[in-house]
Amino acid sequence: AVARDPQRIKAEIKSLGESPRAFDLGLERLRDAGGFAVPYYIEVLKDQNQQSLQPYVERVMTQVGRPLVPALVVALDTDNTGLKVTLINTLGQIGYAQALPELMALESAANAPASVRQAAANAVARIDTQNLLANTSAAQAFLNMGKNYLNRVPGYQPLHPDEKTNPVWLYDTSLANVVSVAVPTAIYNDVKAQHSAEQALRLDSKLSEAISLWLAADMKS
Repeated sequence: AVARDPQRIKAEIKSLGESPRAFDLGLERLRDAGGFAVPYYIEVLKDQNQQSLQPYVERVMTQVGRPLVPALVVALDTDNTGLKVTLINTLGQIGYAQALPELMALESAANAPASVRQAAANAVARIDTQNLLANTSAAQAFLNMGKNYLNRVPGYQPLHPDEKTNPVWLYDTSLANVVSVAVPTAIYNDVKAQHSAEQALRLDSKLSEAISLWLAADMKS
């Protein structure tokens, strides 16, 4: 509870640029906050008055790594092109495969700015180093991810398995930021499988396997 306290998180973020020692101390405390710090990172990255702090935030996000991925992927729904490119680059540096479906969708999005598509392509190449997804559509990648959630594949488990709830992240357009919804840990994987199936269907409404996946996850939860 202390590690996830908003005021503590904001204070640690603010201290990052004070000195190398302050950065190291802040990094360790922000590791404890995990994904719960992402909304506050985004607030700094959006704020033109905090440009001097932004490189430190980007560095912290990369070093904290995997725990931030679920929230960062959702944050890609932002309309702020500069922020989106920063988040894409961060996800590419973190290098975690759960970011690939959304990055692949941005890479192939015809209505996305060229800077976004190029950043997404670079991030996909950085994560998929063996080019295993070269012939896979973004919709199929979402479907595959949903199956991994449904089947409790290692790496697709709740980050806090010993807690009663785990956060599922959503994008709030009114806040222009991500928000967390506490989901019972017992059904976390099923909820994530459903979300993945929905994303797949948004990209390919004829992907019948995604409907089957959604129904299977609904029955399990």
